Amino acid sequence: MSNLPTEFYWIGDEGFHRTRITTTYIGPETKFLERLAKTVPKAFTNLMPGVIVAISEEVVSIAKPIEEIRLKTYFRPETDADGKVALVPVWKSEQPAELDFVWKPPGSMQLFFVGARFEKPPAETGFYIIAKSINGLTYLLPLPNVYDDGKICLPDEVGPLDSQPLSAALDTALKSFQTSQWNIDLHHALNYADRKMFRFDPDGKQLPIQGDWPQLCEVINNAAYQFLGGLP
Repeated sequence: MSNLPTEFYWIGDEGFHRTRITTTYIGPETKFLERLAKTVPKAFTNLMPGVIVAISEEVVSIAKPIEEIRLKTYFRPETDADGKVALVPVWKSEQPAELDFVWKPPGSMQLFFVGARFEKPPAETGFYIIAKSINGLTYLLPLPNVYDDGKICLPDEVGPLDSQPLSAALDTALKSFQTSQWNIDLHHALNYADRKMFRFDPDGKQLPIQGDWPQLCEVINNAAYQFLGGLP
């Protein structure tokens, strides 16, 4: 490695460029691998039926596939370019139509509800909604009540679930996620991405997504796909 160049020049569209490479010592190989093993979860698909369990010294997580998201919130009508009416979510009560629809992901998307327990004192349990594409990347859906890392803001009445076994806490949180009313808190959908993804006809039938769904989402940080066993 010592023979590698630390500086080189190259020509780009706007002229000459200089790139410098710096080296930072991060410790002996065994120490580095030991730290990596402690922080990157090892995923198992055969410990519990139908779920992915990921374990490291810092976190234990259970990722459960789900086939739908219940959207109990406020909708308003929107007219498409072809003149057809679609009901789209607006998430806030100033709109008159409170509806209860079920949304199912397209075939190229896998949905996971994840419970993760972080062991650093004090122990903390978080719950995440993660969309995974067939390309292996993980995405944040354009939903409110969800933080940038996919962590769900559950209603206060759910209470802390740190004392429950993680599998039981996951079931409790999932039930709350699928039955609680959505609101506008933590809303981060850009360019009305939520209205392009979650669309229904006046009879409540789900309508096709407008566009390529990953383009309506944000890529989540690597912790999300580590819960699912990493990228293939």
